[in-house]
Amino acid sequence: MRFWAAALSAALFVISLAFWVSRTVQTADGLGAAFVTVLPMLGILAGGAGLAAAAFWSRQMHIRRAERAERAERQAVESEKGLIDLLESVPTAIALWDREDRLVHCNAKYRELFSGAADYLIAGMPFDTVLEVAVARNLMADVDGDPEGWLACRKALHAKPVATFERRLPGDQWYRVSDIRSELGGSVLLMTDITPLKRHERALEQSERRFRDFAEASSDLLWEMDADLCFTSVQDHVEDVTGMPPEDFLGKKRTDFRVGDDDPAKWEAHLEDLSARRAFRDFRYELLDRKGQRHELSVSGKPVFDETGTFSGYRGVTTDRTGVAEVEAAVEAMRLQMQEAIESISEGFALFDADDRLVMCNSNYRNLYPLAWDVMVPGAAFTDMARVAAERGQFVEAQGRIDEWLEARVKRHRNPSGFFEHHLADGRWLQTSERRTAAGGVVSVHMDITQLKLREQELSTAMRQAEAANRAKSDFMAVISHEIRTPLNGVLGMLGLLNDTGLREEQSKFVDLAQQSGVSLRKLLDEVLDFSRLEQDVFTPSRVEFRPVETVDTVVNAAAAQAGDKDVEIVSAIAADVPRRLFGDPERLQQILLNLTSNAVKFTESGKVGISIDVVRKRAGHALLRFAVEDTGIGIPPEARDSVFEHFTQVDPSASRQHGGAGLGLAICKRLVDLLGGTIGVVSDVGKGSRFWFELDFSTDRAAYAVPDFRRRSTPPGAPRGDGQHILLAEDSPTNQLVAKSILEDAGYKVDVVADGYEVLDRLAAAAYDLILMDVSMPTMDGIEATRQIRQRPDSTRIPIIAMTAHAFTEDRQRCLDAGMEDHLSKPFEKNDLLWTVHRNLGRSDGGRGGRVLDVEALSQLEADTDPATLPTLIDSFLTEARQRARKLEQAAKSGDLRAMEHESHALKSSAQTFGASDLHSRAKAIEHACLSRRRAEAVALCESITDLADAAADALKERFGASA
Repeated sequence: MRFWAAALSAALFVISLAFWVSRTVQTADGLGAAFVTVLPMLGILAGGAGLAAAAFWSRQMHIRRAERAERAERQAVESEKGLIDLLESVPTAIALWDREDRLVHCNAKYRELFSGAADYLIAGMPFDTVLEVAVARNLMADVDGDPEGWLACRKALHAKPVATFERRLPGDQWYRVSDIRSELGGSVLLMTDITPLKRHERALEQSERRFRDFAEASSDLLWEMDADLCFTSVQDHVEDVTGMPPEDFLGKKRTDFRVGDDDPAKWEAHLEDLSARRAFRDFRYELLDRKGQRHELSVSGKPVFDETGTFSGYRGVTTDRTGVAEVEAAVEAMRLQMQEAIESISEGFALFDADDRLVMCNSNYRNLYPLAWDVMVPGAAFTDMARVAAERGQFVEAQGRIDEWLEARVKRHRNPSGFFEHHLADGRWLQTSERRTAAGGVVSVHMDITQLKLREQELSTAMRQAEAANRAKSDFMAVISHEIRTPLNGVLGMLGLLNDTGLREEQSKFVDLAQQSGVSLRKLLDEVLDFSRLEQDVFTPSRVEFRPVETVDTVVNAAAAQAGDKDVEIVSAIAADVPRRLFGDPERLQQILLNLTSNAVKFTESGKVGISIDVVRKRAGHALLRFAVEDTGIGIPPEARDSVFEHFTQVDPSASRQHGGAGLGLAICKRLVDLLGGTIGVVSDVGKGSRFWFELDFSTDRAAYAVPDFRRRSTPPGAPRGDGQHILLAEDSPTNQLVAKSILEDAGYKVDVVADGYEVLDRLAAAAYDLILMDVSMPTMDGIEATRQIRQRPDSTRIPIIAMTAHAFTEDRQRCLDAGMEDHLSKPFEKNDLLWTVHRNLGRSDGGRGGRVLDVEALSQLEADTDPATLPTLIDSFLTEARQRARKLEQAAKSGDLRAMEHESHALKSSAQTFGASDLHSRAKAIEHACLSRRRAEAVALCESITDLADAAADALKERFGASA
């Protein structure tokens, strides 16, 4: 029994010991291991039962130890993860290095700062390597050109770290660095962003520096006093202001210095301010330096209190006023002198400052505006002064609209420019001139111009009277022109018809003499009218495309006809470099050449009259040409050459009896050349002849296709004949009816005659006509109104209308064209002029009567003047251009663009006439007239189907010439 009792006791002992060991193992693995070692021994001591129990508890202990190790590992991982999360979340850049200075971990902020070396920021990378890479890649802004020295210094700081130091990174970023060594030998690198702090420090430094600079640059003296009113600080330049060095002031009071003979009461008041700790300003006194020299000083100061409210002294500034009093006195004297000078001027003068407030004004300024003189005081606002004057009725233009007037007046005052006028209620006129001063103020000068305005009104009245008289003279000339030209047309027409009736030789001679007299009378009338028009400056140069060679040919033909039976040869010479096309005024050019050539033929009995054109100078887009008319006539004496261009002047008064004329031709030439911007002159030898020349500048043509050198025949062609076309003649003069009807019927036309515009409209409603000859001045309805009503009809553009009028002014011709007429024939007219005008506007084609697609006469002339090999190319170029311009016209019509329609129709009109496309020419001309007259709807309507006309012209030209277009 004792044995088993002992065995049981031993087993209980072992179990108790196992529990104790297991509890101990939870806190000390060493004890658990010892327990495992001792356990077998205990089992042996305990016997079999003890061994079994020991084995059981040994197994349980291993299981528990494995669980504890797994739990500890999880805790370690979670703890490490929490530590890393914590490092990643802080705004400070952190890097951990082990005892061998190898990177263990760095957070996101650190990687962000050194992103340029991200490929080296990996665990295990040596500190020195990362540092060298950062320097090599310019990630440190404070290297300052010495990377090796910087690296050595940084490595030394890392090896023996100090508390903190600062580093500057790119982008002006500053960081405070803490490089801390741990007890285990590793290190922790902390980098805190201190950029805002550094910027604040710099701002404080700059502010302090600016204050020091201002203080040192100022001529004033800054100082400080303590609570006992002793100087504790003065600036170094105190000696420049007071004549004494800084050390003479420190520790002393202001009353310790010698002062001049100042008013004691003034000093008592100043000392009272100091005792009462009050601020003071501009206390003036005299200080005597060591040498007894006087220094006039002005002192201002402010008391200083600490945070408890205890008085700690004064801070202030001292200004040197030595000599200022004399300067102020001189300035004041100058001001008074200037004020007296301003007061003495006769104009009103006022000066306003930059805020538009009155600085000063003289008495004349106040006297000019008596209704507001009481508010014209220094400091008064300009707006208030102007409003008071307007409300009291000072300005005529402000009555009934004060606010509107005031707004405009203030705006002009604040933005002064030039002169302007005021009309005052008392009848006076003032002229105001305002200008801005350098200081931003305004100087305003006002002058009474009432007498000037009265004189201006008198001159204006006289000018209106003169213009009325001039218009009356112009109207009188127009009436006289019409009244003379109408019967003159009948006289010349009847003489022409009479000459065609088979007269005897003597009768025919009488008729010829009468016709010559009539022609001379017509020429004289033309010159008088031209001179009257030019004298009134009723002149607007045109700018159209023309061929100078054609102009010269026209003049040559006219001169050849004028020369008649004279033994005078008419020749022309045009230099090869003269442009074939020009832009200018061909009508005025032709008039000048005709006048000069007519004079040359008139005063040349035998020999030669030559017309020439030469290039004086060419430049981009322009050509200066010299035109000359040279003859072998009687010449001009030297004493008469200076007056040949004066009006109503003849070199020899007997010339007017022998050759006719009123001495206006050359005067008209001179006036026309002047108006065209050119120069004119003459070279002459008595008995040998004269040479008249003039120079004009023209724009040069940039045509897209070549133009042949047209040479018209030097003799006038014979009169054309009609082919039974039906013409309506509107003419109220029975004589002119008979003349025109006889000429046209003899030429093969069928003519109906009416006497006014209403009859024209009635006839058109009852019959079809190929052409209308329209007199302008007719009773009941004139030709202008009749034409307008005709053009409003749907198919009116198919009927050419020719103005046949005694109104010979250019504006009269333009009025006819603006109304919708195709052409203009001035009375009195020659038989051939009438027939050729009719023939040109009918534009007969090969297709027979009534067709006007092509002008046969123009095409025949084109064939005669052009190389046959070149002609098809020219026609192809024309047709290409015509179709393009027709399409552009239709496009412009869709948008209602008047300017584009005018431009395209003008160009198309000229080229269509040159190549004989009569329908196309007429339509383009009608479109241009509608555009010039601002008749948009009519112009748009005329542009419809313009491409059809271009195609018809192309078909007709291809059929005639075989062109490929």
